[in-house]
Amino acid sequence: MTRVFAGGAGGAVADDAAAVRGHPHGLGGQMHERLLRAHLCEGEVVDEPDTLVRLGAEVGVVEDEIRRMLDGGAYADEVRADFDEGRRFGATGVPFFVLNRAYGISGAQPSDTFLTAAHCWATRPQRGAGSDRAGPESGR
Repeated sequence: MTRVFAGGAGGAVADDAAAVRGHPHGLGGQMHERLLRAHLCEGEVVDEPDTLVRLGAEVGVVEDEIRRMLDGGAYADEVRADFDEGRRFGATGVPFFVLNRAYGISGAQPSDTFLTAAHCWATRPQRGAGSDRAGPESGR
C-alpha cells in the first residue's frame, strides 16, 4: 500500500482527508482524484465546506451526508492517525510517499528513487510474521 500524505496543520486539511480516507461508499479513490483535480488544475479552495460538499456530490455522495460528516468530525481519529503515521516517517511537506510502511520518500523524486526503495523492500531479510508491517521505529 502506498499513501500520499498531504501536509498542513489545520482542521481544514483533516476535513478533506476525512472525505477521502473515510468514505463508506467506496468512492474514496474518486473523491481523492476529484479533490486533486479541483485543487491543482482548477484552482479550487478545497478546504471550504461548501466546496467539499459540491465536489463530493459530483462523485455521487449525498450532500447532506457530506455535511453531517464535516459537522460531526466523523473519521477524525483515522485522519489524525494518518497524519501521525506520516510524521513518524518524517513527513514535513508534500509530496511524501510511504511504501508498505517501510520506506518514506520526501519530495518529487526521480522514478529511480522509487525503484530503489521498492527493490530494497523486496530484498530485505524477512523477520517472521508481520515483517511487512514494519514502521520507522523498527529500524528497517
